[in-house]
Amino acid sequence: MLAHSPVRRVVPNMGCGRLKVACEDGFEMTSKNEHELVKHVQMHVKESHMKDVSHAEVMAMAKHP
Repeated sequence: MLAHSPVRRVVPNMGCGRLKVACEDGFEMTSKNEHELVKHVQMHVKESHMKDVSHAEVMAMAKHP
């Protein structure tokens, strides 16, 4: 588990069934497809932040506080 993930939050967009990820560096990804979203977030985090994030870690961010 990452001590500090650069990905701020994955939040459900209730109006259209999409998931959105916003990174602190300005990267944003929105998709209706969970696997597509996770794949692109993982690629971004690895390429831009030299870290790995699991599918479960990305999806865990979708929970409301």
